[in-house]
Amino acid sequence: MREPVYGEYQENPAKANWDRMDDHRSLFDTGDVMEELIYKPVKLAKATDKKTGKVSWTVQGGPHIRVVLKGATPFASEKQALKGDPRKDFYYTTPPFLDEKKAKLLMQQGLSREDAVREATKTPKPRVFRFARLFTFTSKMSCASFSIPAGPQNHGTCPASRPQAVEREGSYTEFHPPLADMAKYKGSETGNPATYVCDVCYAGKGNYALRANVSLTQMARLRWMTKTMRSESFARRMSEGIGSLFDREVEQVLLAKNISNRYFRIHDSGDFNTIEYYKAWRDVCDQFMGKKGLKGHPFVYFWAPTRQWVYKSFRDAFTEYYPPGPNFSLRPSGLFTNWPGTPMIPGIAAGTTSIEGDAPPPIKNCPAYDDENAEEKSCAGSRCRTCWSEPRKPVNYRTH
Repeated sequence: MREPVYGEYQENPAKANWDRMDDHRSLFDTGDVMEELIYKPVKLAKATDKKTGKVSWTVQGGPHIRVVLKGATPFASEKQALKGDPRKDFYYTTPPFLDEKKAKLLMQQGLSREDAVREATKTPKPRVFRFARLFTFTSKMSCASFSIPAGPQNHGTCPASRPQAVEREGSYTEFHPPLADMAKYKGSETGNPATYVCDVCYAGKGNYALRANVSLTQMARLRWMTKTMRSESFARRMSEGIGSLFDREVEQVLLAKNISNRYFRIHDSGDFNTIEYYKAWRDVCDQFMGKKGLKGHPFVYFWAPTRQWVYKSFRDAFTEYYPPGPNFSLRPSGLFTNWPGTPMIPGIAAGTTSIEGDAPPPIKNCPAYDDENAEEKSCAGSRCRTCWSEPRKPVNYRTH
């Protein structure tokens, strides 16, 4: 039995916990998805924090992926898919976990540690998982995004998340200081040495790691991406999903939450794990260039951070074979914190870094967290869309 992850985060709350996330991701080993998307009515849902009483609103509905048991046959109709079928539905059970508060209370009441742990151990019941939203709407970015598992290539999609893999490539040093020099770069405020960025990645901690349903939803999207790439329908289906955000009723709901459908984040978690997958996204972006687009869709700005630039094969794809269009800001991310520079690769957008405090000009410091008293710390709240619409400007995301 594994004790809960909460203690681990209390000991080192800044460290990405890829092992814990793999435990959650492996729950999807018996799951699968259907390629055809199901569109649900879009609405705002009210949520109240039980501890603070704070009220927040989240976007529900839109394009969804139908999750099924591996080997399940297709549904006869969308109505049946919405209703569900016990023979096709996917169920998962998280491992037993320890209720630490209850265990401590039982020990204070005189029970031995062994008896208290046994009494306070909970075995969750099986849960059904039928639908995974195609898009996420994170509060900071104020737009839709596509989120898949980050981290090392077990269940993750970030080959460059391990420094050993980057060192083996070697050619990255043409655009970035060597990882061997990482200790030379120290934080301007704390004096702490630099850290390999993926070791403190936000997509490997917090709710991403604590909540099994987040990992399962990302795994469903990854499975959908893999299947639609194999059937060569990814670009078409993804474009249809993004296009649905321009439905008049959907637009009204998004605007009520200050969410723009003119901006899209490719990967708030994850990366381009293959060149073919990158090319599919490039094809999606090409369809949203207004009158110049392939399908006449509205103009949408796309932004994708990536560390796949460290590999020469990807750099060649990014800059020579399949360069991004004018509405696609493909930004190379720095490899460790506290470097007051960014990777600058001719042919794609300026790079990004993450240091303590402000970076020197010409790097722009992300203003989303500038005002500590601001009620809405977001791209929309700070009236900034540099990451999407100003590709020549390098950006610093302050470490936090």
